[in-house]
Amino acid sequence: MKIILRILIIISLSYGQVDYSSQVQPIFNQDCTSCHGGSGGLTLNSYEELMKGGNSGAVIVAGNATSSLLVQRLDGSVTPKMPQGGSLPDSTIDLIKQWINEGAIEAVSITEEELLPLLFEVDGNFPNPFNPLTRIVISSRTKVEGRAMITTASGTAVFDFGTVQMHPGTNSLVWNGEDNTGRRLASGPYLFIFKNSDLILSHRMILLK
Repeated sequence: MKIILRILIIISLSYGQVDYSSQVQPIFNQDCTSCHGGSGGLTLNSYEELMKGGNSGAVIVAGNATSSLLVQRLDGSVTPKMPQGGSLPDSTIDLIKQWINEGAIEAVSITEEELLPLLFEVDGNFPNPFNPLTRIVISSRTKVEGRAMITTASGTAVFDFGTVQMHPGTNSLVWNGEDNTGRRLASGPYLFIFKNSDLILSHRMILLK
């Protein structure tokens, strides 16, 4: 699992991790700084000013574009929509979202040493095999939100944790081997699945009775 995730991260970087200076700041320079050179207390002339936020507080939540006020203003989920009198193309907003979800860093580093430890990985479940409970352990370097569930080996969903947030550090979820109705499931292999718009992770575990 860890090897697969490392490959996915490297592939993502090879297709171009978003660089703030060359890709994000030019968007602000063209479409935003005419108003936000200080309007509302928010200045978008530099990375440092952006991360300070404005009168409404921080506008960037590193690792979580959905919760970032900047994105909410750009996509219109929070009013007033920005920029005033117009809107950015969806592809431009998606680029800003990607930058935030990647950690909202100022400078991109793609050396292999910098990739480790991984941003997000399933360490395993303990015990495994298990009966009746197991604790699924997930390590994360950033705040990550997604849907977590248990499926059969063939992919049929049997238990839904719902939307969960993984915080920097070690996180864990406990499963008692039951489905959504409280029925004990049969012995066999099951998959823990975590997914959001950016990634899908899976981890295999064994339930024994």
